Amino acid sequence: MKFRDIIIIVCVALTIFLVTRVVVQNYVVDGQSMDPNLATGQWILVNKLAYKSGTPQRGDIIVFNNPKPNNNVKVLIKRVIGLPGETVKIEGGEVYIIVKDADPSDDGALLTESYLTETTPNNKSWIVPDDHYFVMGDNRNNSYDSRMIGSISKSSIIGKAWLRIWPFSKWGYAPNYRPVLED
Repeated sequence: MKFRDIIIIVCVALTIFLVTRVVVQNYVVDGQSMDPNLATGQWILVNKLAYKSGTPQRGDIIVFNNPKPNNNVKVLIKRVIGLPGETVKIEGGEVYIIVKDADPSDDGALLTESYLTETTPNNKSWIVPDDHYFVMGDNRNNSYDSRMIGSISKSSIIGKAWLRIWPFSKWGYAPNYRPVLED
């Protein structure tokens, strides 16, 4: 093996290492909180650069550091529901969003989420602080999310779910659906 071949191998290995540490990261879904859209044991690739120059959008699935780790669960995966400055209100099993600077008499817009199979328990509202996001699991009755741990700071976000890579039968883009706000 020539010195040039060794240099090429080292450069390729270094590139692979940097890409897997800086650009993307794999994550294994652990738990039922994102059922039916992401199941326990599915592997996803997380785009760690997605929010370096942009911001999370409603409907994005994000992976983030748990601000209140319980049972050694340090990293969570959830869907962005509320954006900075908004109020998230749950009433009668439905989620409503009151956008920033809305008229005080505004009851909020119903968040229509066609990707869900059940309603949301609780009757409560939360104001999302600046640079924070309100997140919820798709399996609302079995999710440890912003209803328990509060809003998630942008700095705690690892990245955006990008690709499902395992099992191969589920291979494809992560289900980053865009829910609709209905007046």
